[in-house]
Amino acid sequence: MSRYQSFDDWRRGNRPHRPTSNDAGDSMADAIPAVRRRVLRHVARTGGCTCDATEVALGLTHQTCSPRFTELHGRGLIADSGKVRRTRSGRNAIVWTITDAGRAELREAEAEQQEVAHG
Repeated sequence: MSRYQSFDDWRRGNRPHRPTSNDAGDSMADAIPAVRRRVLRHVARTGGCTCDATEVALGLTHQTCSPRFTELHGRGLIADSGKVRRTRSGRNAIVWTITDAGRAELREAEAEQQEVAHG
């Protein structure tokens, strides 16, 4: 079982005992869903990418981007492609691809945006 705690679990009150972590989460609470969608769109648009490449492309810090990959993978929206690419530090990193569930999630989000835009 993973020791990773998703943002959604954290938001439901399952918080770590580190006040600085809680403060950081509170400061990002409203932005996380939008960042998660941006990351998912980037994975879809590129046909497969690493977290490191996404950080660079979207101008995100590792601390913001990496947990989104963990969340997306945990929800079955992205999957390990079985390929690796080098990061900026020269280490191998997983190339993530979007799943059918991820594509459906994006279609749903886009339909919601259209509905809001057209009232």
